[in-house]
Amino acid sequence: MRNSTGFALAIAAAIAVAAYGYSTTDVLVATTRDIERTHRAIEAFDEVLVASSVAGGARRSYLLGGEGAEIQKFEVAADESREALARARALSLEAFGREDRLDRVDRLLRERLDDLSESIDLRRRGVASDPQAPTRAELDLVSSLRSEIIDTIGDLQRLVLEREAKTARSAALTKVADIVGMAVSALLLAWVFGRLRSENAQRRRSEDDLRGSQASLAKAMEAMDQATRFLDSMIENLPAMVFVKDAEALRFERINQAGEKLLGVARADLLGKSDHDFFPREQAEFFQNKDRETLRRGVVVDIPEEPIQTGQGRRWLYTRKVPLLAADGTPRHLLGISMDITERKQAAEQLRLAKEGSEVANRDLEAFAYSVAHDLRAPLRSIDGFTRAIVEDCGAVIPIVGRGHLQRVLGATQRMSVIIDDLLSLSRVSRAAMHLQTVDLSAMAEETAEALRQAEPTRVVDVRIQPALQTRADAGLLRIVLDNLLGNAFKFTGKRPQATIEFGLSIEGRERVYFVRDDGAGFDSQYASKLFGAFQRLHTERDFPGTGIGLATVHRIVSRHGGRVWADGQVDRGATFSFTLGERVADSAS
Repeated sequence: MRNSTGFALAIAAAIAVAAYGYSTTDVLVATTRDIERTHRAIEAFDEVLVASSVAGGARRSYLLGGEGAEIQKFEVAADESREALARARALSLEAFGREDRLDRVDRLLRERLDDLSESIDLRRRGVASDPQAPTRAELDLVSSLRSEIIDTIGDLQRLVLEREAKTARSAALTKVADIVGMAVSALLLAWVFGRLRSENAQRRRSEDDLRGSQASLAKAMEAMDQATRFLDSMIENLPAMVFVKDAEALRFERINQAGEKLLGVARADLLGKSDHDFFPREQAEFFQNKDRETLRRGVVVDIPEEPIQTGQGRRWLYTRKVPLLAADGTPRHLLGISMDITERKQAAEQLRLAKEGSEVANRDLEAFAYSVAHDLRAPLRSIDGFTRAIVEDCGAVIPIVGRGHLQRVLGATQRMSVIIDDLLSLSRVSRAAMHLQTVDLSAMAEETAEALRQAEPTRVVDVRIQPALQTRADAGLLRIVLDNLLGNAFKFTGKRPQATIEFGLSIEGRERVYFVRDDGAGFDSQYASKLFGAFQRLHTERDFPGTGIGLATVHRIVSRHGGRVWADGQVDRGATFSFTLGERVADSAS
C-alpha cells in the first residue's frame, strides 16, 4: 500500500511539473510576441510624429515659396503618417487595447492633415495665408496630437516593462518547480524501488518459511504480481522518460513509452543495448560519464540542460540520475528521469532574440535622431554665420530696422540650437539602458539646489528638502528629473523677492508620491494635462525663457520607471509637481 501511494505521489509530482512547464512555455511564447508587437507599435508612433512634422514643414515651405515640389513632399509625408498610424493602431490593439485613445490620435491626425491640406488649397487659389503665424487652434491641435502619442508610447513602454518582469518571474518559478518536482519524483521513485527490492528479498525468505503452505504462497505471489503490474502501469504512463540501466555494463533494462517516443527507438530495439548503440560517440561518452559519476559517488546527479539527438531531431532534457544500491551498499542499477525542456529553452531564446532586436531598433532610432539633428545644425550654422557676417561687414550701411531684423534672426538660430539639443536629450532618455541602484534623492536634490543658488547668488530662496529619501532607480535619469523640476521651481519664482521651494514625500494610499512645490507664477489648472507634451508652454518666452521640452523629458523618465507624473497649480499662487516611481509602501520604507 505504501509503495502504491509513494509511486502515485511521484506520478502526480511529475505530471504537475509537466503541466506547469507546458503552460509556462505558452505564456513565454505569447509574452515574447506581445513584447515584439509593442516595440513595433512604439516605432510606428515615432514614425507618425516624424511624418506629420515633415508634412507641416512642407506646407510651410510651400506657403513661403510656392514650389510645387513641396506639395508632393507634403502628400508623401501625409500618406506615410496615415500608414504608420494604421500599423501602430493594429499593433497597439493587439498589445493592450485602449481603442478610445487610438481613436483620439486618429481623429487628431486627420484634423491636422486636413488643416494643412486646406491651407495649401487656399494658397493654390491665390488666397493669402501667413505661414509665420499659426493660430492658437492649430498650436493646440499639434500639442494635443503630440501629447496623445507620447502618452500612448509611455503606456506601451510600461507594458513592456511589466511583461518582461512577469516573464522573468514566471521563468524563475518554472525553474524552481522543475527542480522541486523532479527531485520529489526521483526520491519517491527511488524509495519505491528500494521498497520493492526489500519486499522481493522478504518474499524469498518467506518462500523458504512457507514452503509447506501453498495457499499463502500463492496469495503472496498474486499480491506481488498486482504490485508489479501497478508499478509497470504507473511508469508506463509517466509523461517524463524513465529508464533503468544495469550498473555493470550500463545497458538499458527498462524504459517507458515516453522514452520510446522521445528517442524514436522501439523498446525491443533498445533493451539490452547501451548508449553507444544509438548515439554519436561523444554524446554516448557524455551520458555514460554521468552514469559512472552517479554510481561512483552514490548520490543523485542533476543535469539541468542535456542535449540529445533523437528521432525528432535535437532536443534538450533536464535529467536526474539516481543510484539504486543493493543491501550491502554496492550499486546495482541506475534510475534516470528525463524531462523534455526543448520548447521552454526555445521560448527563452526567442525572448532573448526579441530583446536584442528591440535594443538594436532603439540604437537605430537614436542614430536616426542624431543624424536628423546633424542635418538641422548644418543649415542653422550657415544662417547664423552669414547673418553675423552681414552684421559685421555691412552693419554700417544697414538701417537700424534692418539690423534689428538681423538680431532677431541670430536669436532665432540660437533658440533653434537649444531646441535641437533638448530634442536629442529627450530621445536619449527614452532609449538609454536603465541601471537600477539605491539612490539618495535628498542628497541629489541638495546638490541641484546648491548649483541653482550659485547660478543666482543674489536671490533669496528658502529650499526645504525632506531628509533621508531613498529609492531604487536609475541615478542618472533621476538627476535629470530633479534638475528639471527644481530648475523650473527656481525659474518660475524668479519674480518673488523671497521664494520658498519644497521637495518631499507623501504617502497616498499605499503609493509613495514625491513632490516639488513652489510659490511662484503658477498656472491655470485647466491646462495641467498639456504641460508634459513636447514644446508645450503656458508662459511667454519673454516672461520665462525655455523650450517646452523639459517636462516631456520628465514624463518619459518617470514612465520608464513604471510611475506617473502630474501637476497642480493656480495663477500667481505657485505650483506642485508630483511623481511616482512604481513603489509601494510595503516594498520600501520611507
